[in-house]
Amino acid sequence: MMPIKPEHLGVDPDLARRILVLARIIAPCVETLPDDSPLREDAIAVLRGVAAEAAALPPRSLASTGVGPMRETYRDIGSCFTEDDKASLRSLCGLTSSPGLPMGSFPDPGLVSRLWPETYT
Repeated sequence: MMPIKPEHLGVDPDLARRILVLARIIAPCVETLPDDSPLREDAIAVLRGVAAEAAALPPRSLASTGVGPMRETYRDIGSCFTEDDKASLRSLCGLTSSPGLPMGSFPDPGLVSRLWPETYT
């Protein structure tokens, strides 16, 4: 099992490393996806899109400008990960939850559950 390398993203190696570090924070399993897995290819595709966004020249990465003592503010690398990108990476790790359904461990049924049975479908 080989980790995804900066060369896979097709951008400046330093930028690619920063993106990979953030990707591991968002979805820790990115490091452990098997080499021949379609999930790994999906992760690389998502990360290439993030890398392309991060490598874009201003004004795309420009967050704000000014005229009066000349100021420009650029977005950070993390802002190149859209909510879709984050959700996509998390889904590869199985970190998504079904909306509306309870998760976790629950105590054994007691008096209340005998009076009001809870059922989930």
